[in-house]
Amino acid sequence: GLVDVYVIPDAKIEEALRLQKELQCYGVEVIGFTLDIMQKEEIDVILNRFPLIYQQLYKGVTGMDVKGEEYRQLLQYSRSNSDDIIFAGFGISSGKRVRELLELGFYGVVIGTAVIRAMNESEIKMCNFLEELKSTIILVEGGRKKC
Repeated sequence: GLVDVYVIPDAKIEEALRLQKELQCYGVEVIGFTLDIMQKEEIDVILNRFPLIYQQLYKGVTGMDVKGEEYRQLLQYSRSNSDDIIFAGFGISSGKRVRELLELGFYGVVIGTAVIRAMNESEIKMCNFLEELKSTIILVEGGRKKC
């Protein structure tokens, strides 16, 4: 009852599947990770075996300033080939970016470095950043609530 989901970014697929099987009886999910540079076969395994997907938008160092839209094709492929809940992550640092990603069809976003960066500046800065994110989120799209 303490854990709902494990997010283990560097786990190999075989290890994530082993953990998924082991944790299933406890009602705990393991998130599958996808990235547009992965082989199609590997992406298909993840889409078929994990109901929750973290789609990494970019490859690189966390916290970097990112550009490009190569991730769009993978999102389109994933949505066409599964009913998985797909979250965007990596390089998200503004409410405007959150809105763009939700409008593209991601179920939600995962934001880490930007929150830590704001928190390290001050509690007020972090709260203001979280309020910015909250104010830009689309609450309902197509009858489906957004997180």
